[in-house]
Amino acid sequence: MSPTSSVVSLKGVYKERVMSTTGEKPGTGTYTCTSCGETVRLDDTSDRLPPCPKCHKTDYKP
Repeated sequence: MSPTSSVVSLKGVYKERVMSTTGEKPGTGTYTCTSCGETVRLDDTSDRLPPCPKCHKTDYKP
């Protein structure tokens, strides 16, 4: 699975917004829950994002 990607226009400047969801393998790094701000760190490219350990929601931003 790959992260969901969308293009957002802010005052004529285009930025790509990438979101990852529980179960995906988005790669190593720190991901922040979009609901509560809790962070999850993935140390290996084969790691899958878990549900948020604090609020149990499923959407993250890098």
